[in-house]
Amino acid sequence: MSKEVGKMIFRKAEKEDFYKIISLYWNLIDHEQDEPSFPHWKKGTHPSDL
Repeated sequence: MSKEVGKMIFRKAEKEDFYKIISLYWNLIDHEQDEPSFPHWKKGTHPSDL
């Protein structure tokens, strides 16, 4: 049984991408913070803009 795998496209990130990534991380923090395996990330720290 074979399955077609989609293509990955790599490009240089833009400033707007950072805000999308922050949103992704913060949603993850909101939904997973009570899970025992969650690494205890904190909003404003993960991800960092440094």
